[in-house]
Amino acid sequence: MKRFQLYVRGRVQGVGFRYTCQARALTYHLTGYCENFPDGTVYVEIQGNEEDCYNFIRETQKPDRFIRVDDIEIHELPVNPKETRFKVAY
Repeated sequence: MKRFQLYVRGRVQGVGFRYTCQARALTYHLTGYCENFPDGTVYVEIQGNEEDCYNFIRETQKPDRFIRVDDIEIHELPVNPKETRFKVAY
């Protein structure tokens, strides 16, 4: 089990990126959350099987019709054993 924080930069606000993250997290059985930061960055925390986390990160970098990821800064965090789902924060 691993937990990562991601700072995602690019065209990632106002284009459905957080909901795309939520759908991917469900696909890979990950928990965590994502939220918009005022500087245009989307902050994401994911937790789950290491391979599934890396698949999520890889999928997140793929271009989309509206979404464009220019950079992802990744850091490992301690696992949160009480977390049970992935949510979109407001």
